[in-house]
Amino acid sequence: MQTAILYPVFIQIFLTLFIGVQTAVGRVKVIRSGQVHPSKIALDSSNWPDDLRKLGNSLGNQFE
Repeated sequence: MQTAILYPVFIQIFLTLFIGVQTAVGRVKVIRSGQVHPSKIALDSSNWPDDLRKLGNSLGNQFE
């Protein structure tokens, strides 16, 4: 079964996409609710809520 070696790759791709979607949805919700103004995060991402910063950091780590 030579294709079995590809299963971890597909799982990694799925998890990366899942984290990316969760991050995007969360950020849109926070901006639409008015908790964070876009001008506050344009140059400094430390103004995101902690849970979204964790997701963003996790997504960034996937590409390092």
